[in-house]
Amino acid sequence: MSPRATTQEAYAARSRNGTIGLHTDPLHYRSVLPRLTFENNHLVKAELLPIELGFDQEDDIKGLPFAAKGETVQSILEQLKTLSAPFGTRFDLKPNGIMEIIL
Repeated sequence: MSPRATTQEAYAARSRNGTIGLHTDPLHYRSVLPRLTFENNHLVKAELLPIELGFDQEDDIKGLPFAAKGETVQSILEQLKTLSAPFGTRFDLKPNGIMEIIL
């Protein structure tokens, strides 16, 4: 690779044009944004907004967060439930797609 290669060219070389690594699995393009509410220095509410990071999008907007919808919200919730079960963490999915952690 040329020392003058662009960032996009470097990413393409590293991932063999998107055929290996993190760029091949849509699960790596899903996450949550937390919103924590405190009163008198005590946590009283914890909410999670499920987001997608554009797995199927063009390179120039891939990675930009937007609110997840439909079955993707359910998939993110199920993954969080599975990962959090050993800690006794429970979630309540609101009609607007926001997940509230039951404190």
